[in-house]
Amino acid sequence: CRLSLVACRLSLVARCSQVSSCRGVVEALGILTFRVDTADGCTFSLRINVNSRRSLANIGAEIAWLAALATDTDLVVPVPQRTRGGALYT
Repeated sequence: CRLSLVACRLSLVARCSQVSSCRGVVEALGILTFRVDTADGCTFSLRINVNSRRSLANIGAEIAWLAALATDTDLVVPVPQRTRGGALYT
């Protein structure tokens, strides 16, 4: 079940409480994107790469770019969230 997978992955996010709702938003090119709402009012966009041709280095570069845009510019962009272990992806 995708909801179980999402709840499991999202539980790794340090700021997250219980998942209150989850719905698929986009499924394209080996990337599943979900909107996840938590009981404490947070909303996350969760992306799961499934059979993606992208390398871990490529995914890491995208995450680093988003983080830099979020901290170094006035642009409103998704802010990557670290897992409880400090990683930006698993």
